[in-house]
Amino acid sequence: MKSLNSGELYAWVTKKYQDQNIEIERETISFLIENIGNDLLRLNQEIEKSIDFAGESRRVSLELISEL
Repeated sequence: MKSLNSGELYAWVTKKYQDQNIEIERETISFLIENIGNDLLRLNQEIEKSIDFAGESRRVSLELISEL
């Protein structure tokens, strides 16, 4: 299985949040990718966890990602 390049990875993460109607800033997505890399399974787990923690605000911030 080939790994995604940085542009594809960014688009994949962005789509995951958009599909759940979650607001997230570009710098937060970049931070997430920089800290996890291109491990899609781990990225997906962290995305799901951050969505759960966002709750009713429907917004994932850099601070939330940092805390998790």
